[in-house]
Amino acid sequence: MAAMLALGNAAEGAPDFISTQLEPLLPAIINLLCDTETQVRHASLVGLIHLAEEMADEMASHHDQIISAILKNLEAASQAGSDKKNVSIIRCSCGALDTFGDGIDTKIMAQYGPNLIQPMVRLLDHEDFGVKAAAASAIGAIASSMESSFEPYFKDVMTALGRFVAIKDGDEALDLRSSTCDSLGRIAMAVGSEAFQPYVMDLMKASEEALNLDNPRLKETSFILWSNLSKVYHEQFDHFLEGVFKGLFASLELEEEEIELPGIDASQLGDGAIVVGGKRVKVKAPETQDDVTIATGGDDDWDDIEDLEDFDAVTAVALEQEIALDVLGDVISNSCNSSNLETYVAQTIEKVSPFAE
Repeated sequence: MAAMLALGNAAEGAPDFISTQLEPLLPAIINLLCDTETQVRHASLVGLIHLAEEMADEMASHHDQIISAILKNLEAASQAGSDKKNVSIIRCSCGALDTFGDGIDTKIMAQYGPNLIQPMVRLLDHEDFGVKAAAASAIGAIASSMESSFEPYFKDVMTALGRFVAIKDGDEALDLRSSTCDSLGRIAMAVGSEAFQPYVMDLMKASEEALNLDNPRLKETSFILWSNLSKVYHEQFDHFLEGVFKGLFASLELEEEEIELPGIDASQLGDGAIVVGGKRVKVKAPETQDDVTIATGGDDDWDDIEDLEDFDAVTAVALEQEIALDVLGDVISNSCNSSNLETYVAQTIEKVSPFAE
């Protein structure tokens, strides 16, 4: 257990080095994925996810055995009941499939896909929202890897996932909706524009509505969905450009919150900001030095403070805007033959240019 968790964390911290050591370790990793102890298998799946996040391509020589081991874990846990351990195994198995994504060779996934899809669809009825969300994401990854061989399962999967496209009752429901949104974008890429056409209008409507539900992850997956659909439909995506540009521009116009925090001098904070709960909070500078002295209890309290000029963190707003900029570029390049694209050129340059600094 400890060795697999440590290896996964080491892969995150030093991926270039770990990738050079991975080949001789893979047989042992696969053995641990099939260990008799549930806790060892769980730790191995967690470690595997971290490894796959950093170096899925380096595992290509063992993808067949890895997917086989994941499938065995999934089947065993699904049959063993809904206790906490089995739920964790199910979620991690789905997470591993999702992380490998389209990095799995199409022939390998075509071999295992039929045995994976039906269990995943059944998991969409699981009582645990986390399991449902993990299964939804895994289905998208499987479809992405199977490509055209996914088509026989397409309609049944769309019926199963369609229940979650517009749900919004609580954070767990919104997380499931987010996973579903992400999965449907990958499915569209797999089956192509004609097969996916009956679902586009409702899905785009739901994704635009999602921007107003105050859930950062759902907003980001909606953006990524737009990117994927623009790749599938190209100039036919023209119909949706107005709503897409409106949503992306609104994201680029977001500003970090600015509040006054007594006892903190903005001049000591580099750009005058701190990060609280994932949000970048601008700190207003007191109007006079006397205000600083009153707020802190004296000038001497600042003598030992470190220079925080280089301190920074990624905030929810910054991450959202980074994704919005990427998607904006995708939509423009994929819709370059659209007759309406010129309408947005000047405004796009105006919104994007400040981020160059």
